Amino acid sequence: MGDPLQELASLEAAVNEHTKVPSLEAHHALYDVEREVAESIARAAQCTATVDLVVGARAHHEAMTRALAEAKQQVVLACPWVNRLALDEVRDQIEGAVASGVLVCLLWGMQRGDSLDEETKRFLGRLAQHPSGGRMVAAERPAVSHAKVIACDHDWLIVSSCNFLNSGPDRTTDEVGVRLTSPPPRVEADPNDQRTAPSHPISEILRWVRDIMPDFRLRARIIDSPALLGMSERSQRAPTVDTILPPRLDLNDQMRQLSTKLWSREWRQRVAQLRRQLEAARPVAIPVRDVEHRELFLYALEHAERRLHLESPDVAAAGLSAPVVDALKRARARGVDVRLRYQKREIAGEEGDARWRSLAEAGVGLTTADTHAKLLVCDDWAVVGSFNFLSFAGRGRGELGVRIFDAELAGLLSTRFAST
Repeated sequence: MGDPLQELASLEAAVNEHTKVPSLEAHHALYDVEREVAESIARAAQCTATVDLVVGARAHHEAMTRALAEAKQQVVLACPWVNRLALDEVRDQIEGAVASGVLVCLLWGMQRGDSLDEETKRFLGRLAQHPSGGRMVAAERPAVSHAKVIACDHDWLIVSSCNFLNSGPDRTTDEVGVRLTSPPPRVEADPNDQRTAPSHPISEILRWVRDIMPDFRLRARIIDSPALLGMSERSQRAPTVDTILPPRLDLNDQMRQLSTKLWSREWRQRVAQLRRQLEAARPVAIPVRDVEHRELFLYALEHAERRLHLESPDVAAAGLSAPVVDALKRARARGVDVRLRYQKREIAGEEGDARWRSLAEAGVGLTTADTHAKLLVCDDWAVVGSFNFLSFAGRGRGELGVRIFDAELAGLLSTRFAST
């Protein structure tokens, strides 16, 4: 999905330009742009969710415990590393969920050579089948994913930076995730509208998790459709709008001026109407997958207008290449508040030091912190998830984040950079 804010701004610019010289060609050009923007906003409206921040290791462990206690049918746990001691923290809760008939699905492993320890394998083996019908399943092979997900049925899920099965709840290093809670749309579709209905963000994320499961037999067990969990999956389409008639250029001067004035006013009203629809849809939560994170980072570098804040535990040449450094300095030069928050810098040598000094000299804020969070804040939207924006180029493993269009949440995340 594109950027509905940017697309709406493009439509507004097109209206301002084309209404200066009314013509049938201008009218049709505006309609082409308007339809694309209307569909983009309708898709965004389908991704509306209640969004809450989950901060710190303890909050993530409490959420995992809650998911295991609340789930009626399935819990999905995706974590690249599984530590036996961390698993012991929730052993009783996992056994309780399985005993109540819940499917607990584990995705693990970031690299192809990763493996589970023998004690974890024995634990999984004991829970592979239960008289209640519940079970805990995990593929024998790694998922080759860096994503961290906790999902409770289709009711809510968390996408995060926290390796909740590799560390305990007392870990003090910063972790940030987002919890999405939203019932699927329940508004009847327009029977005359044949456009494909967009998917709910929780469905999209569960579908992505299912697709990266390396065992096709276990993949089929992951439920990504709310309908299979007894919930409505009806979708709301783009609202129908009145047709804007083209300007009448074949009339006398007075009537032609009146017609073009009304035509221009209707197009400006349409832009205002679309803006109200987008505002009503917020907060919008759009899943971000794999290399899409890098693409959004590069997009933000060129399009940020007020702020561009990045948080990532490591800074390395793969993420902060020379072209990226130049783009950060260009953003700062056009007045953008650019800040980086990180734990350690791996760019070494004379060239790396010079690159780093050039950022400081350009006015880019640089702050070290005990952090494992992965954040991108650009103006009034943000991305939260597993992707290391400052150290990873984006290919070779699964990554998952959520892009949130919400000025209040973006502002809240930006307070983490206030000391820069």
